Amino acid sequence: MKRVTPQPSFGHDLAASLLDRFREYSVALNQCADHRLSEFVQVVANYTAGQNDHVIECAPSGAMTVTLPAASVMRNKRIVIKRTNNTTHTVTIQSSSGNIDGAASVTLTTAHQSREVFSDGANWWLLDTGATVPTDPYFANVQLLLHFDGTNGSTTFIDSSSAERTVSVYSGSPVLTTSNLKFGSAGGSFPGSSAAITAGTGLDFTGDFTIDCWIRYSNETTAGQVLWSMSGGTSTTYFYCVKINNGTNSGIGVACMNMTTVNTLTYPMTAGNWYHIAFVRSGSTGYVFIDGVLIQSNAVSTDVPATSREFLIGDNTTVGNELVGQIDDLRVTIGTARYTADFDVPTEAYPDA
Repeated sequence: MKRVTPQPSFGHDLAASLLDRFREYSVALNQCADHRLSEFVQVVANYTAGQNDHVIECAPSGAMTVTLPAASVMRNKRIVIKRTNNTTHTVTIQSSSGNIDGAASVTLTTAHQSREVFSDGANWWLLDTGATVPTDPYFANVQLLLHFDGTNGSTTFIDSSSAERTVSVYSGSPVLTTSNLKFGSAGGSFPGSSAAITAGTGLDFTGDFTIDCWIRYSNETTAGQVLWSMSGGTSTTYFYCVKINNGTNSGIGVACMNMTTVNTLTYPMTAGNWYHIAFVRSGSTGYVFIDGVLIQSNAVSTDVPATSREFLIGDNTTVGNELVGQIDDLRVTIGTARYTADFDVPTEAYPDA
């Protein structure tokens, strides 16, 4: 019998070959999607990113937030967020689910800054190791910078300014707390009962200056809770005393004391909430801002001698209206009026340089 050699079936081989090619193209298409070969968008205000966004260009006209998709639906994908203008408005980047490098958010604070993020399916991670580190253009004038970072219950208060002032407990039991903080690892806790810290003497408030910090008070029944003051020993010599106003003092608000003159501001504040407070002197005018909004401005006619009074935080030496709450990121800038109009409040700790 004659042996017959089977001949290839071109129809079967062709179908198999086409199926293999189709699978290869499908894999390639999926890889393209995973590597973000997709869209770019331009935005000027709050924006929620889509799953197909690749580059998000931000030209903010005010503080804005970019919300990333949940990390769980963006596994192996990257997004670049780029700031395209040179305004001072902050762009906050957050995720609808999952952290960014272990934090709830990151920010763009300088002109033309960008961040690139990558999802591992659980969280977002920053890939741009060369990202701009925020700096303070007035840092040379910062004479006190307290981040209140450290371990819970510590009484070590570190001045991160170039002045490196010695800051210590003045009275009572102020401590660091990891329970209530705005930024970093801890905040400053002032439980009342004359709790105060001192940065000593030598701060010269005879010209322009800015004092700004975050505050959270926890007691609505104590009137006149002092945030900071320059005290000299009698009720007529404490100066630039800024306090939470309450109780018999015209309801909740902020008062600025200039020698014997008290200017009471009516601004609703709620215990348990964080507020950014800024007290500024520019020339002969004093300004008070709460959460970046100018609340009041008044003439300032009296200077504080640089060497005669201590700078106290949480109380003063005369009235005894101590703070019951927390302070975080307190900064004293001498010679510079940082704010004379409404501004965007910081979204991260003050820079150390």
